[in-house]
Amino acid sequence: MASTSIANISNILKTLWPQDRVFNEVYPDHPFVMRLPKATNFVGDSLYLAVRYGDGQGRSVSFLAAQAAASAPKYARFNLTRSKNYQVYQIDGEAIEAARSDEGALVRTLDDEIRGSLNNITKDLAVNLFRGRSGNIGAISARTAANPGSITLSNIADVTSFEVGMVLVASATLTGANRATPATATITAVNRETGVLTTTTLAGTDWAVSDFLFASGDNANASGSGNKALGLADWLPTTAPTSGDSFLGQDRSFDAVRLAGLRMDISSDVPEEGMLRVAMELDRQGARPKDFIVNHTDYQSVLNSLGTKAVTKYEGVGNIGFQTIQLNGPKGPISVYLDQDCPAGRGYCLDMRTWKFYSLGDAPRILDLDGLNMLRLSSSDAYEGRIGYYGNLGCTAPGFNATVTMPSS
Repeated sequence: MASTSIANISNILKTLWPQDRVFNEVYPDHPFVMRLPKATNFVGDSLYLAVRYGDGQGRSVSFLAAQAAASAPKYARFNLTRSKNYQVYQIDGEAIEAARSDEGALVRTLDDEIRGSLNNITKDLAVNLFRGRSGNIGAISARTAANPGSITLSNIADVTSFEVGMVLVASATLTGANRATPATATITAVNRETGVLTTTTLAGTDWAVSDFLFASGDNANASGSGNKALGLADWLPTTAPTSGDSFLGQDRSFDAVRLAGLRMDISSDVPEEGMLRVAMELDRQGARPKDFIVNHTDYQSVLNSLGTKAVTKYEGVGNIGFQTIQLNGPKGPISVYLDQDCPAGRGYCLDMRTWKFYSLGDAPRILDLDGLNMLRLSSSDAYEGRIGYYGNLGCTAPGFNATVTMPSS
């Protein structure tokens, strides 16, 4: 006599879904974006940010010499315009209806689509605020003939900027022309432990080691300096501007620190000692640095170096909180916090009083000036939603901030 088996009762067995929610694992926290002051009234054509980088001269123990040396104070101004960024999602009408309630699905498809789209464009903004207008999100360190679609990133930590389905372009320089063969490559898999991207085949490609990678449409492609919003990398360049520099209409070489920030290399220092040296130098420049942003790798180096001497503090912005390391700076504690969007090996010591993201309305937001959250597609039973923002990052005192080459881990 045969026993009843699983196969015999397969048609009456239930499929269980024990979860009450589906977690979104796509990098939800962006401390710098959260801490950055915002101004949402960026109307008109553009705005000017003025900087006084020199006092008028005309001082001497000799009155005649003082008169002869008298000069006007030095002012500079940066002409800030808006950059645009868009996120588009499309969803079938049947998919919306079928997953409208908890009874029909684990997630309500439309709500989940909107939240995911907002998360994706916010992530992009967070990366942009560090890397800047070039749109670069990584570079190629290796490719293999055996697997032509495989790309190894130069910096493994950059893998947080890449997602399956992302369409990439490549260029030999940050602002140069796109590689032509092929014009694009779509990511089909991401190894987040090794920094290896699998893409649609790149056989016969001219994509090369040391090429820079961008999301399609973001980069300059040999036309200008880039299409995206400005970031810390633009305001605080790692190389001091030289004569003829033109950044937002301003030659910053007149005073490369006060107009383009402080550049410091602490790669040979003990991490916390080098970071304190940066803070001291900024204090000497008149700044009040309170924030020091680093990548996870560099944050761990600081923790390892401090050991049991580390003093930490939990800080929050709205409903989001994160742990910081406290350094005793010249004008009070400095919060060292990690941000996955900060490139590994690069740190930023900031006086946050001088920074603001200027936008036309909230950034990001649903683009619904016509009162419609979604548009019905004319050629199919589907709907399209649009999310975006118009804005840019501004700084009113670049010289109160520093870009830092961090110690290697």
